[in-house]
Amino acid sequence: MSLTPFDTHQSTDREDFGEVEYLLRRADEETVAAIRATDNRVFASHAGMAKSYSIKSLELIARIDGAAR
Repeated sequence: MSLTPFDTHQSTDREDFGEVEYLLRRADEETVAAIRATDNRVFASHAGMAKSYSIKSLELIARIDGAAR
């Protein structure tokens, strides 16, 4: 697994929540693109990206929750 800027950046709660919002917005955009795709390969690509953004947002939420405990 390669590191992204989200993995290597120590941030404040406000920045973390901004990153969560960004990741969720990108997941939504990729989901819409997948739904609109007319080609199965394009659908698979957008669906994969939507899944990746969703997983990253969940990981970040878990990290925020863990730090708050």
